[in-house]
Amino acid sequence: MRLGERVAGNITNCASIVRQVIRGSRSNDTLTQCARNFASQEYFLESTENVSVVSVDY
Repeated sequence: MRLGERVAGNITNCASIVRQVIRGSRSNDTLTQCARNFASQEYFLESTENVSVVSVDY
């Protein structure tokens, strides 16, 4: 293999690593957003259940 081919191969490999890191950081952001949304919905569901219990008691 010539030096130019090795350099081209290394550049391609580096680009693949960069793409994987970018995907990983985006998936982390997506998971964080999903967790926040889930926690928010859980809070509202509990509030709704509490309102239902109060309305049944009266």
